Amino acid sequence: MKKKLPLELLYIIEHYFQSKAHLFNFDTTSFVGKLLRITEKGDTKSPFYFDIIQTVVSKKSNVIMYDVSYLPNSSEHLNLDVFYSHKEAIVDHLEKWIQLLKAYNTKSTIFDDPILQSYYEEIKPTIKILDPDADSAPFNYRQQTLLVEMYDEMARRVEEEKNNSTRNICQWRRA
Repeated sequence: MKKKLPLELLYIIEHYFQSKAHLFNFDTTSFVGKLLRITEKGDTKSPFYFDIIQTVVSKKSNVIMYDVSYLPNSSEHLNLDVFYSHKEAIVDHLEKWIQLLKAYNTKSTIFDDPILQSYYEEIKPTIKILDPDADSAPFNYRQQTLLVEMYDEMARRVEEEKNNSTRNICQWRRA
């Protein structure tokens, strides 16, 4: 995929999405004439996307410009607009698009399921993920080792307290 993008654009996208890549799909093959389409991961029905359509050389300044279109591109309307941007401005457009996606993905009791929303409101204050890259980076080797040791110790204690209700748990662990 990366060999289908100009190198300068590839560097911009990789740098910008370094900590956010797990939230998005990147496609360079499905859309004729487009260099890149970015969509939300996990929401296949979402109409939202960010397209980098093609490169155009500005004859006046001899600078490469990119045609960028994204939906949503405004908090006021859902019209499609195309922006002609130099490579540095693409990050500004990406940031604006991601902020709009965050706003749309914020839970709402009016438009979302009110029962699920009540669970969300009840549980949200009790859970705080301290690791900023928890969704994209694995535990380090030391953390993984400690978790395995803790899990093995729990299994050992269950084995010691074995009775009819814990027999299946102990057998499952050995498998």
